[in-house]
Amino acid sequence: MPGGFCGVNEEMVIKETGEKIGGKYRVMEAFPFVEGVLYYAEEEGGDFSRTRFVHAIGGLSRVDADELKRNRHEDILFPLQEAFVEGGVLYQVFYRLEGTLLAHSLEKDGPLPLDEALWILHGVSLHLLRLYEQGQFAVVHPQNILITSGKAIRFIYGGPLALLPHPAGGGEAEESLARCRSADTFALGALSYALLTGRRLTSQAPNPAPIRSFRSDVSPVLEKWVMRACSLDPAARPPLARMSEIFQRTAAALSVQY
Repeated sequence: MPGGFCGVNEEMVIKETGEKIGGKYRVMEAFPFVEGVLYYAEEEGGDFSRTRFVHAIGGLSRVDADELKRNRHEDILFPLQEAFVEGGVLYQVFYRLEGTLLAHSLEKDGPLPLDEALWILHGVSLHLLRLYEQGQFAVVHPQNILITSGKAIRFIYGGPLALLPHPAGGGEAEESLARCRSADTFALGALSYALLTGRRLTSQAPNPAPIRSFRSDVSPVLEKWVMRACSLDPAARPPLARMSEIFQRTAAALSVQY
């Protein structure tokens, strides 16, 4: 299903408050996440304790966690303190998740100003293109994107396609890559729609309202390309590089500052 993201893996049992992960991360809270579960935990040991976010995704008992940590693109994806498999679940422990979650911004403020939306969309598209060059991916979803205080865009879940599952299906074969990249274009279109209208678009909404019915500052050209990216027909979606170019040109025309 294009652009659809799975939630908690059926093979994974969610940890309860007080339970430990890896013998030292005591669960304080669990959050449903776009892929798997995100735990807020207290790291125990030594003379003091500290809190960490721990991402968990089931069904990955054979993944090489050490290779994942070594090869993860940490200029775009948040750096890992450690990664390990326990009980058939891959746990990724982050040093720090700093910034504002894009999902929270949308929930609190609704549609973003056009210049801010274009800056984010162009940045997300450039990050994806850089990840493609290294055989990696990131899930494009407001729950998975943070904007740091220094105006950097960072992803939580993502990594090498050879090690982690893409929501559209794994694998590095040409057909699998094409499917993943088409799904990424749809997800970028859905993110664009959400940032510009404040409304969620999914692959089960075949006739979304035009963006310009919500706001007049979006050009017909930008609206056309975003709606094409959101097409339920994968063949009708433009390449992600073309979407990046559209965001850049529109931002330049508005003198958006990066």
